[in-house]
Amino acid sequence: MRIDPETAIYGSVGNPLDYPSTLRPAAYYVDGVNAVRLSWNWTDTTGIRLTADGSALTDLGPRARRAVEALPDRVPQIAFGANRNLTNLIWKFRHYADEADAIPEPFFVLPAVVPRADVVMCNVGYWGYLYAALLTDRSGDPATSRLVADREAPVAVLLLTADQMRMVHRSEGVPESPVTGRAIVSCDVALLDARCLGRVLTCQAYALPVPYLSFDGATPVRFPTAPTDGTAQRVRAQRDAWQRILAHPQIAQRWGGTVRTGDDVVTAVRSGSGRGASDLIAHLKQVIASELCLRGASGLPLDPRAGLDLLTSEQAWRAAPSLADSLTE
Repeated sequence: MRIDPETAIYGSVGNPLDYPSTLRPAAYYVDGVNAVRLSWNWTDTTGIRLTADGSALTDLGPRARRAVEALPDRVPQIAFGANRNLTNLIWKFRHYADEADAIPEPFFVLPAVVPRADVVMCNVGYWGYLYAALLTDRSGDPATSRLVADREAPVAVLLLTADQMRMVHRSEGVPESPVTGRAIVSCDVALLDARCLGRVLTCQAYALPVPYLSFDGATPVRFPTAPTDGTAQRVRAQRDAWQRILAHPQIAQRWGGTVRTGDDVVTAVRSGSGRGASDLIAHLKQVIASELCLRGASGLPLDPRAGLDLLTSEQAWRAAPSLADSLTE
């Protein structure tokens, strides 16, 4: 299957309001713009049997053979937003590999779920869409536990080389040291378990340092089709959420003359690299974080990082844990 990276939400013909894009419930090997669907079978040892179209994946050539041989060293990473989508990943890997002058390598994407979790809206990113956060019960807050007690979040697990992990970290603004300044979108890294094709894998997961989005303080704003591929409904969810955010008095009074819809936000972000676009994003983030946020039992905004096994900056940039760590436990 050949994929055009320009159809990604970041691409020239893609739309940021299509975020988070389709999650494919299958395992894939991706090399460049080509994705091969896999039959993935864990063995009783750390070995993995991989087939594509009825033949061994290693038959595809030396790049595939090297990728399979090095699988135990790869870092499992949970993807619940744009990174769960093959097209978005291909665009990101091409863009950030070029920036880092790195050699593009094949990667693997597996279907998985995170128990007692949900994929919900969080805040606004520099592409103009409302991005996702993983809502879990790990903080122990009773309000959160009630919201996700009977849910599990469909996600992708990416199996990344050390270079690929670092590229994705850069795309997510992971601080490289405790004193590194944060980008507009900037994530911490936590360890979280995911159920993946019958095995439990300990994975890296991104955790955002801003509150979840809520219009009543008690209910998260979900992506209705996050587990599926209903594009029309997904786009409507983004646009509906934006209509409510932009109607907030603090935002409408300042930006109502120029920004009335989510499409206007995207246009402003894409066309304006100057101070106006930066001020818009900063103001939107501030109002969402202070006025339109999900609150816990204490009445304080819930932090998506609360209760998670957060890594230090030094730990986050190490290529760990490995897939082998989960398979040998």
